[in-house]
Parts: sequence; C-alpha cells; structure tokens
Amino acid sequence: NAKLLEKLAWLVVSIGILSAVYGLYQTYFGFTASEQFWLRHYAYGSVMLGGKIPRALGFSTNGFEYAALIGYAIIVCWASCLRGNFAAVLAIPLLVVALFLESVRTTLVMTLFACIVLWAVQGKSLRSWLPRCALAVVLGVLGLFWSLKQVQHMHVDSNTQALADHNAEGLLNPLDAKKSTASIHGQMAGRGLMEGLSSPLGKGLGSTTSAASKFKTDVSRTEYDLTDSFVSLGLVGGLLYTVIYVVVLARAFLFWHRERSLGAAAILGILLATLGAWLTVGQYPVNMLVWFLIGALDRSPRGMAAREVSA
Repeated sequence: NAKLLEKLAWLVVSIGILSAVYGLYQTYFGFTASEQFWLRHYAYGSVMLGGKIPRALGFSTNGFEYAALIGYAIIVCWASCLRGNFAAVLAIPLLVVALFLESVRTTLVMTLFACIVLWAVQGKSLRSWLPRCALAVVLGVLGLFWSLKQVQHMHVDSNTQALADHNAEGLLNPLDAKKSTASIHGQMAGRGLMEGLSSPLGKGLGSTTSAASKFKTDVSRTEYDLTDSFVSLGLVGGLLYTVIYVVVLARAFLFWHRERSLGAAAILGILLATLGAWLTVGQYPVNMLVWFLIGALDRSPRGMAAREVSA
C-alpha cells in the first residue's frame, strides 16, 4: 500500500527529527541521572568515544541505533526532495549535524552512499543509472573530503571537537590503522568468509551473539550479518543468505523503477544504507523497520507474482 509506506516514511522522519533534537541536547548539555546510569552499566562500551566522551542516545538504547534512525530520516527527506518536495530539505541540516556529531563513521558513509544511489536512479532508463551513479560518487566523495577538511579547522568546545575529529581523521585516512577501523572491519569480514569454508556446517546461531559468552564460548561476531551467516550457518547457509540479499535488493530497485513513489525510494534507500546490518545485534527497533520494508517488497504486486511463478 503506497499510502501506508508514505505515512511510515514520514513517521520515521518525525521520530528522527525529535530524536536528533534531544540527541543534540545530550551532546551539549549532558544526560539525565537515569541515562548516566544506563551508560555506566548497560550501554555498549563503544558508546563512549575514547572511553571518556559519551555519544548521544536520543530516544534509543545505544548510539548506533540512534545514528541509524537519523540516517533513515535523512534518506527519506532527500528522497522527498528528489521528488519535488523541496520543503523537506529544511530538516536535512539538523539531521546531518546530529548524525555527524554522533561520530559513527559507518552510518555516515552508508547514508551518503544511499543518497548518491537515490539520485542516480532518478534517471528514466536503467542505462542512465550507472553513469549518473559514477558522477554522484565523484561529487559526493569530493564534497565529503572538502567538508571534513573544513571541520578540522573549527573552533568549538573540546567534546564537540573530539567527536568531529574522530570522523575527520578516520574518513580522511581510511587505511591508517591508528586513525580508522576500516582495515579491522575488513579483516573480520574476511575471517567470517573463511570460517564458512573451514567450518562448512557452521558454529550455530548463538556463536555470533552474546549468548556465546554466557556459555563460556568465544564470540565469533564479524560486525556484518552477511559474513556472520557464514560463521553461524556454514558455507551453504551463508550462500543462501547472500541469495536473499541479492533478491531483496533486485526487487527494491525494480519496485522503485516501476512505482517511482516516496515509499519505494525510502525502501531502496534504507536497505542500501543498512547493507550488512539487516540483523545487527542490539538494534532491534531499526531492524524491525528494515524487515517490515522487506516484507512490503514481498507483498508488492511484482513480489507476489514472483512467488506465484516459483510455486
């Protein structure tokens, strides 16, 4: 239902804006006593930048979930602007500032990537998508690097500067292990693929969750659900999950090409922004949204027709 998807998209934007406002309040004015208790005893260790500076939570239980929600809101506003609703651009600066000061580099990059692809697929023909995407990538990367260079010359309070520098240093030096964790994430993903070969039957679904540590077993998490599937489900299970990824993304692109609606653009953008994190542990509300959107794709006329043909 196109109207339902559009209402859901604007609900995400509304929650994202409110969460961003409260997150910026937390960044500049601090946390309540209950929030400080949560940060000390229950929140992820990485919610504290450098072990000292807390990242904002907004209305979420951790900073990564908060960043993902803001990223979704940016994507929906951008998609709406591309469809001619230029009033939606008014919310983007607030959301971008909140996301940047959360200092979660992966979410920042993936949100930019999703926005680039959404602009590229505005072309009427499929053949125009690739050159448009190439142009947008070049402009997006240049714009990002220029912006990060400007950030390094800002004069703000120490906490804000530390959050901004964490983004700038890591994104400007992605291959420097002292400033970026990109190489570490790449190694973990590669290890996950190799474990699919060395343990073809897998180690079980609990091996990539905190359940493993509770039973005195090493957690084999690889940071990405796609490579986690090779660890927990083995080679066959990992390949099957990869097929699911490919089918879902193909349907998302085709759904957009056919419908050209805000709901279709929101589905495509959010799925692209969360590549490798459709089943990320600890981000339950945002994962529920992702899989609701996947279900909406499956219930679309094209998705239902495909199921009937396969049956």
